[in-house]
Amino acid sequence: MGVSDVAWGSYPKGFLRQLQRDLNLVGDDPAALLATTFGAQPSDEFVKRCWPTIRDRWVIKSPTVRRSVVAELRAKGLGDTEVKTSTVKGQVDYLRSCRNSAALRQVVVAHLLAAGNELRVVKSPVAKRSATTGPAMPTSASDWDVFSSVLALTLSQMEIDQYLILNPREKKDYYVQFALQGPSGIWMETVSNNFLPEWEQLAEHDLALLASMGWHAPTKDASDAGDVEGSANFFRGWSLPVRFDEVSDLAVRTLREVLDVRHPGLLSYRAFAKGNAEIILPNLGVVREIPPSQSDQSTPVAPRTSDDLLSEVKEMMKKLLGTDTIVTDEDNDIPVRSETVITYVRVQKDAPVVTVFAPVLWEIGSPPDILFTINEINNSIRFARAIWDGKGILLFADVAASTLGVDQLATALQAVSTLGDSYAKELQQRYGGRVANGEALPPREAPMAGYL
Repeated sequence: MGVSDVAWGSYPKGFLRQLQRDLNLVGDDPAALLATTFGAQPSDEFVKRCWPTIRDRWVIKSPTVRRSVVAELRAKGLGDTEVKTSTVKGQVDYLRSCRNSAALRQVVVAHLLAAGNELRVVKSPVAKRSATTGPAMPTSASDWDVFSSVLALTLSQMEIDQYLILNPREKKDYYVQFALQGPSGIWMETVSNNFLPEWEQLAEHDLALLASMGWHAPTKDASDAGDVEGSANFFRGWSLPVRFDEVSDLAVRTLREVLDVRHPGLLSYRAFAKGNAEIILPNLGVVREIPPSQSDQSTPVAPRTSDDLLSEVKEMMKKLLGTDTIVTDEDNDIPVRSETVITYVRVQKDAPVVTVFAPVLWEIGSPPDILFTINEINNSIRFARAIWDGKGILLFADVAASTLGVDQLATALQAVSTLGDSYAKELQQRYGGRVANGEALPPREAPMAGYL
């Protein structure tokens, strides 16, 4: 794995592209260019030269990072501490009042380094411990490839007058949305600056990139009547027969390269039919956003840091496992061994979510019926979902921090580990391959018929 893959390549693509432009670096790979210019990872010199871009393109646009940086800078007495930071605008104004000092750079470098590891949903049972235990953790690119395929399949199965909206979980002003129009095909939109506050505005090169991807520029502003042709957003339509792979590819490129979503695990979705009837899409593989009308708004939940959440999870796991000590691995995951699989409990750093996951089977080649099998599994289970990441089969379940409790964590842990044990044996008999606890079998050719 190269330098740019380890550190620079894990930052949002739009952020890297903006840095490349501001530094006048010539080349096709911004991450590699930054590694050549500043070394293996972000440093004091990097922040000293690039603070305005880092501030406006990364810190301000990343809510978790923004709140954390503001809190640390204020604690050090930097900037205009008279500025109230209870609102996003106040946080933005405060950050812009801070000088590019050594103390500021120390705080920002620490946050950059903490975010420099790629967010990953799943991994092999004992990744990085032995070359014989299984595949390396999937890359972000492969996770996006899997999500793109699932999104295409999901859209192809939706019906006329049904709608799907994808959001970065912490940046609800950004979105890609789809409207299924039956004989008219599919209509797709992504946000324009008509609907974004100043600090979230898309840069000129983002707008140019959207145009180069095939998006049509807004034809009206937010105040225009609904009968004006076109949209106040960027838009694109596909007539029948719809190439759903093209639709999902455009959505993924937009989310990654323009809206700066680092990983599909940081997305949420809302799906509904005409009349606002909610639709649940469990196979999409991202967290469903609960509409305000269905959620309890009476008691707001204070945000927790990932460290706070990890401490809470450890206490819950002590109760569930009946132990006084919880051991984490090098990824800060809590491994739980069962009969055939190893299940991991992970507190995500970039989102208020606890992920429970288990690698089930790997080293099976590329069976021609594997996606059929994954769909059959997902149609027959609850509380978890299966994915094929191109190398192996994995089960996982997400629990939102706002609803996390011992019972919720126990349900997710039991579902993933029990289903993992059950499916590992069945799937290994069908495909061969390797499981966490058991003998490896040679890969087997599988017929195209149904399975489960």
